Amino acid sequence: MNAFLQRYVLGVALILLLLVGISGYFMIVFREQAQAQAEEKELLAAQLREINEEQKTAIITRRVSSQLEEIAYQQKEISDQQRQEAIHQTQ
Repeated sequence: MNAFLQRYVLGVALILLLLVGISGYFMIVFREQAQAQAEEKELLAAQLREINEEQKTAIITRRVSSQLEEIAYQQKEISDQQRQEAIHQTQ
């Protein structure tokens, strides 16, 4: 009976050790997976911030370009009016 009890205790101890090892392994794997997801989330957030900045820059560039185009048209109109006035004065 003593040998049976020793084998039983040893068997239970080995099973507990195996369970502790498996749970430790899964804890490490899940921690690494969570860390990788956090890093990916941070990378995506940084990319999103960069895209937003690029969009803001593009909007500003379009607005400035539109304003410069409007100024060019106005300058052309002024130049045309001045030319017409000069032609009228010479006649």
